[in-house]
Amino acid sequence: GSDDGASKASVLSCSRSAIITPLCIRTAKVEDHDNLVAVFDAQSEVVTEIYGEYFIAELIESQNEDNKALVAEVDGRAVGLMCMTSDVDTNVLAQCFLLDPYDNLLKPNYMNRIREHAAEIFGGNEDAKLCALG
Repeated sequence: GSDDGASKASVLSCSRSAIITPLCIRTAKVEDHDNLVAVFDAQSEVVTEIYGEYFIAELIESQNEDNKALVAEVDGRAVGLMCMTSDVDTNVLAQCFLLDPYDNLLKPNYMNRIREHAAEIFGGNEDAKLCALG
């Protein structure tokens, strides 16, 4: 007989922008301070308590070739902040994070040499040299 209990499948779709408001990413401006303080304070007031009331404005204002700040904007309001610097102490990062999957943030040729050296030592060659003398 016929299968009266069979269901018909249907697919619904909608555009991403109908569900998630698109973000505009741009360089941060000091005028973004008030919106960003509200975002940070909603998460924790520790930033303001430790670094001062105008820490975010000072961070944005101090942008230069080595330090940049970007904001995510929705409907004309800054809703997120990302600060970047080229002055990175990889030793501190290595103490705080597991960086081996990222070659410890070293250039590949240096990391390859370190791995070769470690393999020599673990292979029993205690006289292995990491750097050539001369």
